[in-house]
Amino acid sequence: MNSKEHCSKELLDHLRFYLDLYDQYSKEFEARPLRNQLMNTESTDEVRALLDRYNATVDNH
Repeated sequence: MNSKEHCSKELLDHLRFYLDLYDQYSKEFEARPLRNQLMNTESTDEVRALLDRYNATVDNH
C-alpha cells in the first residue's frame, strides 16, 4: 500500500467516525431541519456557513 492509498483510507475512516458521531448527536436533539440543509450543501464552505448560522440561533435560545 502506498502512502496515497493509506491517506485515503485514513480519511475515509475519519469520515465514517464523524458520521457515527453525527448520528449519535442527532438523536439527542431535533436535527431533521439541519440535517436536510446539510445534505443539500455542495461544499465544505457551505457547511461551515450553515453551521455558523445554526450556532447563532442556538446561542440565542
